[in-house]
Amino acid sequence: METISVNIIAQDEAETLPYTLHCVEVVLQPYLKEVVIVDGGSEDNTLGVIELYRDRLPIVLLQYPYDAPGLQKNRGLERCTGDWVMGFDADNTITSNFSALFATGAFQGKSVWDFMCHELVGDEYHIDPAFPVGPTTRFWRNKYRYGQVWHEQLQYDPNEKSVCGTVAILEHCLLQTRAALLHRGERWQKHIPEMIKYGPSAGNARRYLDGEWVARSKAAILPDNYRGYVVPRDTDLLRDIDRRRNEDFSRGAPC
Repeated sequence: METISVNIIAQDEAETLPYTLHCVEVVLQPYLKEVVIVDGGSEDNTLGVIELYRDRLPIVLLQYPYDAPGLQKNRGLERCTGDWVMGFDADNTITSNFSALFATGAFQGKSVWDFMCHELVGDEYHIDPAFPVGPTTRFWRNKYRYGQVWHEQLQYDPNEKSVCGTVAILEHCLLQTRAALLHRGERWQKHIPEMIKYGPSAGNARRYLDGEWVARSKAAILPDNYRGYVVPRDTDLLRDIDRRRNEDFSRGAPC
């Protein structure tokens, strides 16, 4: 049986990483070789979350001061030993139908796979309708690396790539409290001069905080073909994060 390594970079992701690791446990466990997490020096409870999952997942923790996402991801890839790599950000989950497809050998025809991506708001079943839905490269044979340090791109033979339209990647960075959303925006500011050498800026410090309010106010339901495969947020830790976030939201628009 072929195995999968999960590669994750993390930086102050204590409110998003639990859902990612919960999803890895639920969906990928039968094929899991290891979960490589590269932490860039988190100052919140990210390391505490990782410790909570050490008894449930084969975690390899690397700690390296954060410099650029492409570099951090490549550091993790060097420690991945599975046949395949699932490249997650610390705010990604995947629909549960991936596991059954992998078991059938459905991914054997190509060595790089894209999945459709949706951004969650409010809860795991609602999405931001303004978020540009499109394919994102998250699964590949363990032989490729990133070639750009910012707005990173996996380097591969384009003839070896395909799109799996039945599996979705869900981004859930907006499923955070206001304090965490503002901190996410603030910590990107020091990287903007380097980032814009390779592409767009990260935006202002309030980007995620304001985005949560607008997106949640106009949220749409996840499409039917994915909805039945969403991994529920049914752990005590995730329910506590949801409670605190909903209390934030009930106070009205951010100032």
